[in-house]
Amino acid sequence: MAALTTPPIAPPTAGQPRSFDLAGIGCALLGATGLLAEYAFNEPPVALAWCQAAQVVAVLGFLTLRLVPRQGIGWVARLREHWLDLAVLPAAGAAAIAIGVPSLVTIRQAAAIYVVLRQAGLTATTVLEKAVQEVVRPGSRWQAARLMTASYLVVVVLGGALLALPKATTADHRNMPYTHLLNSAFAATSATCSAGLNVYELPRDYTLFGQAVILGLIQAGGLGMLVFGTLFGMLLVRQLSGEQDGPVWMDRSRVRRIVAAIVGTTVALEGLGAVLLYPAWADQPAGLERGFHAVFHSVGAFCNAGFTLQKDNLIGRSDLWQVYGVILPLAVVGSLGFPVLYEVIYRMRRQHRKGVTPLLPLPGRGWSLHTRLVLVTTLCLVAGGMLGLLYFETPGRIGYWYVGKGNLLALRDALQLSPDWMRSHLGPQRLFDGLFQSAVAPTAGLHTIPVEPGAVSPASQFLLMVLMFVGGAPASTAGGIKTVALAVLVLYVVSILRRKRQAEAFGQPIPGRVVRAALGVFFVSIAWLTLTVLALAHVERAGFLAIAFEAVSAFSNNGLSLGLTPNLTALGKGILLLTMLAGRIGPLALVMGLAGQDEGSQQEKAGETVVLG
Repeated sequence: MAALTTPPIAPPTAGQPRSFDLAGIGCALLGATGLLAEYAFNEPPVALAWCQAAQVVAVLGFLTLRLVPRQGIGWVARLREHWLDLAVLPAAGAAAIAIGVPSLVTIRQAAAIYVVLRQAGLTATTVLEKAVQEVVRPGSRWQAARLMTASYLVVVVLGGALLALPKATTADHRNMPYTHLLNSAFAATSATCSAGLNVYELPRDYTLFGQAVILGLIQAGGLGMLVFGTLFGMLLVRQLSGEQDGPVWMDRSRVRRIVAAIVGTTVALEGLGAVLLYPAWADQPAGLERGFHAVFHSVGAFCNAGFTLQKDNLIGRSDLWQVYGVILPLAVVGSLGFPVLYEVIYRMRRQHRKGVTPLLPLPGRGWSLHTRLVLVTTLCLVAGGMLGLLYFETPGRIGYWYVGKGNLLALRDALQLSPDWMRSHLGPQRLFDGLFQSAVAPTAGLHTIPVEPGAVSPASQFLLMVLMFVGGAPASTAGGIKTVALAVLVLYVVSILRRKRQAEAFGQPIPGRVVRAALGVFFVSIAWLTLTVLALAHVERAGFLAIAFEAVSAFSNNGLSLGLTPNLTALGKGILLLTMLAGRIGPLALVMGLAGQDEGSQQEKAGETVVLG
């Protein structure tokens, strides 16, 4: 990739002053406070009139801010800039009155909700603009990592506060407020990090409001990782390639188009998945309830969250074709990452033959090294995991399930066979079980068979831990150390065994900076997991395998569990909470901090840079 001069960035136009930004956020917070005080408590903490007044003031203040003149901007430009806000609210109120709304309550509620959502969108846009700025003209090595970390922490805090509200859960937690607050923070962290672990049962302990909050956190966390991973992956390409100036494709307009493509692709895939999943929940009342189930599981599958609205995850629906034809493909596609997904779509549509310039830097001929590494590594993991599960969970002459003479499990009653166990299934269903678990285990905590002790062998549980630790591809919704990092490390070991100076993949040299970054991610991840397991083993009374499994699941943001999480102590929950955050933002932040040119890199052959983190 040639080092070209970054196009000059035009100075920002006269925009909204910071005071007006803070005033808009204040209006949104006031409206949200009024709504939550009125509807999120069993009894409003203040007089109902104050709650309603807060919503009205928030709406009027929001509209007033859109009309306040600004220096250098005329009234016409001002109205054109905020025509949506100035038109939607009055039009909605007039329409509600015209169709005979019995009171102004609905209008007030809808207006306040619009103000909150609109300001939230504006705030998210501001964060994205800062991310775009970091890609186009980066600051320090850790600036982008700090932006990503701060964004996730804000979402976790807000989500935890919402889940701690009385109307978010079905039980009365007034007798244990601090424990409930910790559990809510744990659930918010798990949902935002797409970890799938939870102390409470999602279908039993959360109301529709609480489930909707968790759905929003899953979407925000998954979409945020796609955007941050892709944008900062572009930045890493610059840093790892040793270029001081940005390539020609790293201009502000193109980066914005990339963000729009990520959001559009995510919404399109999740929408299609929701439509296909709608008939799968025929036991739910038709309409909004069934639609919510379809949307929840579509978003959860694509974001690799591991949350479901069933007590037994997907075990009770393992006979539905949507599990293998919709949920499984969504989880796999979400784990491939946007760079791979974009290149596949670009090649399939043959746009490269029509002279269409790609949004992302792609080779003129053939597949990029990053895409080939991701696809080959993912295929090897899925095939290896499926063969391993089929071998470990198929009765034979040796192994955990051997029932020969003299074995401690010789008696059939001692096995306690269940129709849900993989070992109890016939060959075709066992094949589907192995395929689903091997494909989803590295990315999401969904499962069609029980994975707790006794249901599958310890060998299968350890195999699942290995798959979880690897995770999915960079710039994806999955966690783990990432498939490309594993591929780079394996190729590096192969180069050492073959006495080669530099690692190679598909005949192309891999830059040493990429290898060193992958080594850093691997060993730091191992160190963090070691400390996590040690800490949990010290504070929890559980078997080592259950502790290690839970730690790996939390770090890889997977969600598979052997049942330890609901029984954790407060200290154990705090340890896993930090581990989930470290597993979500740690690898990418670490790679960005380690990236850069170092001594000795000039002696290496130039090669195509791959994305890590």
